[in-house]
Amino acid sequence: MSSKAEETVRIKMESLRLSYDTEVLFLQQKMDAFTVSFRKLLEFARDRAPETTECQDTVIHTGGSR
Repeated sequence: MSSKAEETVRIKMESLRLSYDTEVLFLQQKMDAFTVSFRKLLEFARDRAPETTECQDTVIHTGGSR
């Protein structure tokens, strides 16, 4: 391969690598944000579970009347 052709291939490969590196970083940030959001959702559900159970017990024992 000639020097010019090798340089063209090298430049193209460098460009693709930079493009993929940027995309990978973007996707990692999206996954991190999703993970934080999902963890908060699970914590919320865990914190609400006792209250929900208590309300269900009240409804069952009172026949649904308040």
